Amino acid sequence: TTTPEIQVLIYDFAGKQVTPQFNKRNQKGNSSLRRYDISNLKQGVYIFKIIVDKNQYIDKIIKQ
Repeated sequence: TTTPEIQVLIYDFAGKQVTPQFNKRNQKGNSSLRRYDISNLKQGVYIFKIIVDKNQYIDKIIKQ
């Protein structure tokens, strides 16, 4: 089996990508992606997209 590729992208509410694209090949059982540093982002609403192989998860972050 191949290890899944993980991508993380964060956009501002206008749709502009605000963080560099994060790519990683994840070894099975590796939990290194449980935290993603957003301390450099200003207060506001952001959309984040996590892609694991062909599956996508999209949600909203409100940073105060």
